[in-house]
Amino acid sequence: MKIPKSTLLVTVGLLAGASLATGASFAVSAGASSSPVTYYGCVSETGTLSKVGTKAPTCPNKSTVISWNSVGPQGPRGLRGPRGAQGAKGPGAQSTYGELQPVSGRSYHGTLTLALTSGAYLLSWAGIPTPNVDCSFGSAGSLSNVILAAPASDLNAWDGSVLIFVGTGGGSITSTCTSSDSGTTAEMTAVPTAVAS
Repeated sequence: MKIPKSTLLVTVGLLAGASLATGASFAVSAGASSSPVTYYGCVSETGTLSKVGTKAPTCPNKSTVISWNSVGPQGPRGLRGPRGAQGAKGPGAQSTYGELQPVSGRSYHGTLTLALTSGAYLLSWAGIPTPNVDCSFGSAGSLSNVILAAPASDLNAWDGSVLIFVGTGGGSITSTCTSSDSGTTAEMTAVPTAVAS
């Protein structure tokens, strides 16, 4: 192989690049080692490259030992990529409040509505400052795209929480609350929950 002296350095660089692309150089494998491999060769006065390998050879008269590394210099750091879009806000507990208003005698009444995104929730009610609040679903339109995991007739503030499922696209839930105590505020809370499949 004849190599002009003016292109010797470029040729050596290309040989090193070829060794990276193929995993071998002139039957000398770089192997799986993570350490850079140094290659050697003999270059004559006329630019002929010979005796390429991973050990320094004994070169003929009028030839010079040269070497190069299988890993080139590190390139410049690339430009910083664009900032990604902000992720969607995760669901959190949602609550609504309503002060119960007198309706007749010692009865106080109020309506609470929550709009929810799709998913599973634990729904509960509370009375403030007194827990004496009874909440239920009084009409067919009180549940919109919402499925209850218990009969609506069983729901009230002192029964704890009930599991509900809100369908794709979201839905709303409306409950009617009553109390015999004046100055009572009713609270309805939906807490997102994971449901095992």
